[in-house]
Amino acid sequence: MNALKNLRARVTAALDGLGLTVYDHVPARPNTPAAVITPGVPYIEPGDTFGSWKVNLVVSLLGRTATNQVVTDELDETITNTIRALDPLVDLERVGPYYRYAANNAEYLATDLDIYDINDLKET
Repeated sequence: MNALKNLRARVTAALDGLGLTVYDHVPARPNTPAAVITPGVPYIEPGDTFGSWKVNLVVSLLGRTATNQVVTDELDETITNTIRALDPLVDLERVGPYYRYAANNAEYLATDLDIYDINDLKET
């Protein structure tokens, strides 16, 4: 397995058990509540030390269909649980504001967690 796919797999595994459907790609029709793991911007950039690379990922947390007040409360809890689950594995860059995530003619209240890992990108 290549290093990038391995990192996505480790992030996916860390989020298992949080009550989310976790996708390591953009799904055509998400089953919410969900976490969607995609490349960050930039996806890969030089790390702080020679031969290392900073791999940036975005974990989009999508709320279920409910009133905004209910989903906001649930997303706040999901953010906290997600940060705790990812803490030993990757570093958190930031958590963005809530926004409308559109997929397959539906909208979901969502937020993005920008995370990163310093990696040598060797096959694992």
